[in-house]
Amino acid sequence: MEEHHPERECHAKETKAQKLLNDATDILAAPPFSQLPADEVYKLMKAQRFAAANQADQLDDQCYAKLRCEAMVVCVGEVFTEFGFKLDISSKAEELDVTRWQLMVQDPEAVKLYDSEMDVRMHPTRMVKLRSDTSFSAKVRLWSEKGKTWGPWSPREKFRTLREVRVTPNDIGEDYIRLTWDRP
Repeated sequence: MEEHHPERECHAKETKAQKLLNDATDILAAPPFSQLPADEVYKLMKAQRFAAANQADQLDDQCYAKLRCEAMVVCVGEVFTEFGFKLDISSKAEELDVTRWQLMVQDPEAVKLYDSEMDVRMHPTRMVKLRSDTSFSAKVRLWSEKGKTWGPWSPREKFRTLREVRVTPNDIGEDYIRLTWDRP
């Protein structure tokens, strides 16, 4: 009898469904099923395919629920903002083999300004150029390579970029410059 390992529940649903289907096909090919009329065997195989697909969907749903995260606004400037993500405390990225994340940034009218997928290891944060002194919202989601699925979108993180700084050169010398700046 196979032991139950909860940490392995998020397998690719195609693999799990195929294994269940292969097991069912082997069973139906052996006696006493092999003596059944072809239409009865067909009905049993159809029912088994449905059960295998349903079980695979349940595994997919479990994986989906474990991929919860939050959008993080790491740093806000005038025209650039740095974003990242934070896993929900109950999520286990190692078990789920999280390899990518997706960031979507929108303005107040819900116009999509930025939408991109990034590799988790190479780009744990992302700088995005935006308009100054404007409100935006950002949301993120994660991809599980093991589950072959995207997790749910995070709640929207709202933020506002800083006002533009006005810089005025006051004095320019051979090896110096004196500036004044003001943020109106």
